[in-house]
Amino acid sequence: LAAGHVVNRVTFGERLADRQGVRWMFADCAAEIYKARLMLLHIAYKAEKGMDLRQENGIAKVFLANMVHQVVDTALQLHGALGYSHDTPLARWYTAVRSQRLVDGPDEVHRWRTGANVIKAFEKYGTTASACGGELFD
Repeated sequence: LAAGHVVNRVTFGERLADRQGVRWMFADCAAEIYKARLMLLHIAYKAEKGMDLRQENGIAKVFLANMVHQVVDTALQLHGALGYSHDTPLARWYTAVRSQRLVDGPDEVHRWRTGANVIKAFEKYGTTASACGGELFD
């Protein structure tokens, strides 16, 4: 949606798609989406192997909800006032994805539990690897 808009939108004689700052915004979104895909593949791998997913679920819940919120916010920003209108689905998406940060408990609860697990792993094993996906490399 946003890519189609910036390719066609011209301001001050230049396409939005040709502006450095706009390209950086797309690069940031692409990196976040890529990280999300890798995270989900890691979780799927662990699920197939019957491994414990509690730590990854907490990390993913916070990361993915915030990532989607940021990507939709960026798309809305790139559309300007049009993005906030009812002429695109962006304003509706923005409201919908914000609620995902509250599902199954707010971010702060998941971050607290995740951080506690990192400390616990270090105290038990002398490394944080088991709380950060490192068990795949053993």
